[in-house]
Amino acid sequence: MKSLAAPVGSVAPDFTLPAVDGRDRSLADCRNHKAVVIFYRGHWCGACRRQLAALREGVLELEDCGATVLAISAEPIERARESAERDGLTFTILSDETLVAIDRYGVRHVDEPEGRAIARPAVFLLDRAGIVRYAHIGEDPLDRPGLQLIRLGLETID
Repeated sequence: MKSLAAPVGSVAPDFTLPAVDGRDRSLADCRNHKAVVIFYRGHWCGACRRQLAALREGVLELEDCGATVLAISAEPIERARESAERDGLTFTILSDETLVAIDRYGVRHVDEPEGRAIARPAVFLLDRAGIVRYAHIGEDPLDRPGLQLIRLGLETID
């Protein structure tokens, strides 16, 4: 699935969201670094927890490629903080309860069976200038690129 809101070659939409460490973070903070922007459904999603655990194990590899990792869900900040601490996540976890970033990137899951407003699983790789160089929006909860593909993608961009 393609993102009409943040297609490859476009400037990545900026956002400012609360992080689990208590500070607000914006995408602009990542300029001059590559960025991995990951949207996930929530910590209640098994596939999302597996993806976040793989990122936890591989975050140093991604940082060695010059990237900052940002993971975003619509979960309340308190829930995101509890889950990040429980799962030992050391990269930036952001809460987008108002769906601002989720909508700017075109990843809102509009047909969620339980009626929740959440993100589709998605990964955007940005270069140092904030240009989208890779975008993947999952068709279902299991449809997401693995750590190796993300790392390889980062190695091909500046």
